[in-house]
Amino acid sequence: MSTTTSLMPHALTMRGVLSRIFSYSTKGSNVVNACVCKAWSNEALSVNWYDIDASVLINMLAPLEMESRLLRFSHAIKDDDWLRFDKYAWRVRKIAFQRNINYEHSVFDQIKSHAADPTPRLKILSFDIDARLLHVVISLFGRTSVQSLTLGKNTVDNFGLHFGAHEKALMASECILFKMPHLRTFEVSMSYNEYENPVLLPPFASIVCSLTYLEIVKIPAFWLTDSVIDALAILPRLRYVELGRSAASSNACFTTVPDGIKGYFPSLEILHFHMSFTQASMWVSLPHFPKALVSLALCSTLYESDAVDSHGWPHFIEIAGAELCHLRQLQVTSPDDNGHTPHPFETLRPLLSLSNLQHLTLRTKRGIELEEKQLGTLLQAFPLLESLEIPQSTLVDLSCLAEIAPISRNLRVLELNWHTPPSLATLPDVQTPLSQLKTFSGSISTTLPLVQIAEFLEDALPPECSLPPYWGFIYDMWAAFARVREKDRQRQTWGHTGPAA
Repeated sequence: MSTTTSLMPHALTMRGVLSRIFSYSTKGSNVVNACVCKAWSNEALSVNWYDIDASVLINMLAPLEMESRLLRFSHAIKDDDWLRFDKYAWRVRKIAFQRNINYEHSVFDQIKSHAADPTPRLKILSFDIDARLLHVVISLFGRTSVQSLTLGKNTVDNFGLHFGAHEKALMASECILFKMPHLRTFEVSMSYNEYENPVLLPPFASIVCSLTYLEIVKIPAFWLTDSVIDALAILPRLRYVELGRSAASSNACFTTVPDGIKGYFPSLEILHFHMSFTQASMWVSLPHFPKALVSLALCSTLYESDAVDSHGWPHFIEIAGAELCHLRQLQVTSPDDNGHTPHPFETLRPLLSLSNLQHLTLRTKRGIELEEKQLGTLLQAFPLLESLEIPQSTLVDLSCLAEIAPISRNLRVLELNWHTPPSLATLPDVQTPLSQLKTFSGSISTTLPLVQIAEFLEDALPPECSLPPYWGFIYDMWAAFARVREKDRQRQTWGHTGPAA
């Protein structure tokens, strides 16, 4: 059988080769490339104008000038200006309206008077300017080809500060539904502060169930009300939901979940959210909760990590281990869990059934008890594990690196807290290094000479593995590694005649 068949899917057309070259070049280089020939010019321009700031595109019509803190055209627009604008606008696939750049309403009126669809190939639109212009921009640049819409912090934070904000929010949401019905990604960002602006929430809740192409939704946690979760739950393609924190007490606000519902989040694979352990446990344990999740990240909020919810952490871990057997990534964070003693390792045992786990991150102020044998138990239970991060673990003996290497063939990131054995005699010889490890981090407590620790780590870790930058400042570890490497260099120079003096 000819091998050319298997290679065909990887072949590029000449146009594809040019596009690949230009995508790795600077925009300045592409301006030069565009002068070679027409074919090069088209590809170079398409790459340069694929992702553009709105001010750059608008400035193609006429120079912008500031008046009363708003940008406006400096002169009347002529026919030649429109020809220049059209030459580039059709190439734009991604456009961003950046914060702190605000325009007069007349700018968009003039563009609309010439072209009702100025960017016909647009796919990605992000908006972070004056909230009063949101409806205007969406009505002008929104179209059925747009697949991603992002509303930035500046827009969302200030939406309720203007007269008629509720009416404008409703107009904007209806315009989104009418102009961009095929949205696949919808993202809303808010600044972290005590005031949670709810103006955009009711309009969003009213349209989200009709955006049936949505695959990715990123919204503030407090937007997850009963009406929103009911709407999201029936979207057939929704696979990723992220609920961000916008305030110290930011939390999902849904109170009830219907029983016996069929097709509840039918395609959900990834869920990242802020919620109390109690509410999260209740939600995940429901019979119709999507058990096929492959990624779950939960961060508890400030006010629930008190005595009332003292058992929330182990209870949620238990439920996650029992209910979500397909997880490949699990992250659980309790930023203000102020208990006096670390969580015992036994609280992690329910997770040992998650044999598909590739990334495990556990963060809690109380810490987690972890000994060398228990670390080995974790790694044996997760043969596919690539990343293990427990930054508040109790101290683990550094010498165990020699023992875990054979059962950690896929491990790329390891973050724990370390201590060295009491004497050099107990530092083992490393037979097999952690060959795939790229990042090794955590605190370290040692009473042994740093050069010996550096020698051990040189054997236990691959050459390309990075170490914490703060080790150099606290323990002068970099100097120790430099001495070890100098000794290795001398050994090679002297033909491996023995250790350097």
